[in-house]
Amino acid sequence: MIDSMLNIIPCIGVGEIIFGMTLDQVKTKLGIPDKEINPDEEGDIIYIYNTIGAFYFAIKEKFKLTSMELDVSPELMVFDTKIFNKYKNEILEIFNEREVEIDEMKDEEIVFETSIYFPNLFLTIFLNENDVSESISLGVMYNKNDEILWPQTKRVNIFD
Repeated sequence: MIDSMLNIIPCIGVGEIIFGMTLDQVKTKLGIPDKEINPDEEGDIIYIYNTIGAFYFAIKEKFKLTSMELDVSPELMVFDTKIFNKYKNEILEIFNEREVEIDEMKDEEIVFETSIYFPNLFLTIFLNENDVSESISLGVMYNKNDEILWPQTKRVNIFD
């Protein structure tokens, strides 16, 4: 993972990659993706970077970045706290300190995968069979009319 991509700010992005960026803006920051998936007219365009994760650009939102799925690397942080190889109880403690609503889910189709969903943050942390952090999915916030609330600036932190 590149140095500028360290800290996840829920509902905003990670490092210099901010929700609402265009395909070209993300390419400028991260380089050419290792793989690009171009689905049908209804889906998203997906950029996959082998050492970082997947970035989803919504066609209906004029190809703006609306969600990410990041591999947990040694340097990745949430709330300025590294989450690599953290156990479920350690992750819950990080979010409990900020009084974030938590919803634990067990995926019945994938027997060994558990996830912790933070509904107010549009963020999910996926855990492996040992309850250790494996990947993180995050997305933009929506209002009650299902309209996207685009971040105004990358420096905003809704928890400070």
